[in-house]
Amino acid sequence: MESNHCFHCGDEFSEKQRVVFDEKSFCCVGCKTVYEIFKQSDLTSYYDIEKNPGATPQDAKGKFDFLDNEKIVDKLIEFKEDDLSII
Repeated sequence: MESNHCFHCGDEFSEKQRVVFDEKSFCCVGCKTVYEIFKQSDLTSYYDIEKNPGATPQDAKGKFDFLDNEKIVDKLIEFKEDDLSII
């Protein structure tokens, strides 16, 4: 089974997952949609900045784990009432 990389985010995907638009291959409809928005807004030069500039959810995994530490959260919160917090 052939694999490729998404034009937007660079993630590898299988042929079965491929979404094609504008002669470009994407790993999902979300990445294709972002590309479409950029194209409609004449912002495709965004892709000239970096080969695969789209951020993937895996990049953020664990990024905010420190917020599980109550001591740290207490130092960040200025106000808290029910489900509302101001930091």
